[in-house]
Amino acid sequence: MKIAFKKMDEDEFKLFAKDSIKSSAEKLKGIRGVSDDEALQEAERQFCSILPQGKSTPNHCLYSLIDTSSKKKIGHLWYGTSKVGQSLQAYLYDIVIIKECQRKGYGFQALSLMEEEAKKMGVQRINLHVLGQNETAARLYRRLGYQVSVMNLFKKLAR
Repeated sequence: MKIAFKKMDEDEFKLFAKDSIKSSAEKLKGIRGVSDDEALQEAERQFCSILPQGKSTPNHCLYSLIDTSSKKKIGHLWYGTSKVGQSLQAYLYDIVIIKECQRKGYGFQALSLMEEEAKKMGVQRINLHVLGQNETAARLYRRLGYQVSVMNLFKKLAR
């Protein structure tokens, strides 16, 4: 079992954008406690501000993840790069492995492949955000050597 990156084509990107905005809206509802409409509008705004030129936005890598044995798409990965001071850094915006392919090492492989690609570009640091309740992803990131840099906490207040 081995994976490869395949640059998203226009149809894949449209489906990815729709799914990504929907997923972000769900997270925003949980994090910020906003309505469905507010969450969807904010998710669309954020997505379009990060990728104003869609899949052609400079310094962004949008990939379908392909199992090289079966040739099936098993997920996607999106990261971008930017200069921070003198350092070229990457930010992992999204990685999704489809449900039936989870817990089979695909996520580990995809992140390792991303790290190899980033090193070749001169990236010195990769940043990412993981929701507190996503312990499975946090465990994977820790296994790969990622460390906590910031921790946001919240408390809901009774009305």
